[in-house]
Amino acid sequence: MLRRRDRHPVRRRPALPTGLLGRLALGALRALNHVVAERDTLAVLVGIPDVEDGMIAVADELLARGREVVLLTAGTRVPEGFHDPRVRTIPRRDPRAVWAYLRARDVFTTHGVYGERGGPTRQRLTYVWHGESTGKRIDRYLGGPAKPSSTAPVLSSVGQAFRCAEFGLAPRSVPVVGAPRNDRMLRAPRGPHPLFIERAPARCRLLWMPTYRAGAVGHRRRTDSTRGQAGLPFDRDELAELDRRLAALDVAVHVKLHPFAADAFDLRTSALVPLTDADLWAAGLTTYTALPRFDGLVTDVSSVWIDHLLLDRPVVVAFPDVEEYRATRGFALEPFEDWMPAPVARTVDDLVDEIAAVAAGDDPHAARRRARRALLHAHDDDRSAARLLDVLGAGAARPA
Repeated sequence: MLRRRDRHPVRRRPALPTGLLGRLALGALRALNHVVAERDTLAVLVGIPDVEDGMIAVADELLARGREVVLLTAGTRVPEGFHDPRVRTIPRRDPRAVWAYLRARDVFTTHGVYGERGGPTRQRLTYVWHGESTGKRIDRYLGGPAKPSSTAPVLSSVGQAFRCAEFGLAPRSVPVVGAPRNDRMLRAPRGPHPLFIERAPARCRLLWMPTYRAGAVGHRRRTDSTRGQAGLPFDRDELAELDRRLAALDVAVHVKLHPFAADAFDLRTSALVPLTDADLWAAGLTTYTALPRFDGLVTDVSSVWIDHLLLDRPVVVAFPDVEEYRATRGFALEPFEDWMPAPVARTVDDLVDEIAAVAAGDDPHAARRRARRALLHAHDDDRSAARLLDVLGAGAARPA
């Protein structure tokens, strides 16, 4: 029996004070950002989490072009071995981090920097987002503000249309260059990793990455679904039944727990194997270098399935709360089910049937999956970070 071992997640403080003091600090920061001169050689990265595949790929490409790179971190201790030693790390609340941000010619981020939605026009702010925009509704669809004076790369012309609407950007600010995080996925070794074999020997192993079903827009909290347990869209009894049936199939499903839900996983399971960021980092892995180590992916509306199409491996869609999700957060593309690379499994029986087919070596939805790949990816190589920097003019291009 396996249980989650790490019950002491790092507590992160907000980058700036909240409330009135925070608003005053943000106003001062914006004013300074318009008068402090930028250094053309300096680039600042801000990712969530601190070890984030897109940021790592961008940092590597920047360094190869002779740029100085500073990573602003949420935690005081950042796992070593993922960023090049030349990347300087500074906690975001440190005054040196604010100074680096103000002086950076280029700022790359996943979710924002000190609440900023765009700095002066001479400072290039690039949103290397966590995923393509063709699934769940985000940003302006949920009442959030636009992101002026910024760039947001995407995978395809379909993604470009939606990102323009979601972020309030013109098409010229949404280049179709691919996602830097996919560079790491495509360069990573394939085949089982000792971490996963040791935790649950099995003839077939899948990675389950459910989307997180809550969030916030500004100070307004949002709940996308009330169903499920520890971030998984099935209740405890259903998960116990699923675990029993997966064990009978000799299948291990490693459940990548969202950091906000990981501490709630207290199920005693054998085939459903909890997996945290800390587990991956301790083994020298990240989410995107782990993906090629599995026989397939289980997910729902998480955009990871679009990236995973580049591996050309089975995708199982586990989404029992699809109707509630549709009624609360909603989908960018409808009918949602028609856009997915496989049928939507709404029950444990449906999910087991789909996983059993993968375990047997079948790939019944290969043609459908490849059609989605052709539509949702303009590039299928590992040069997305390079294309992004070329578009930005961020340093001399290096040979392919």
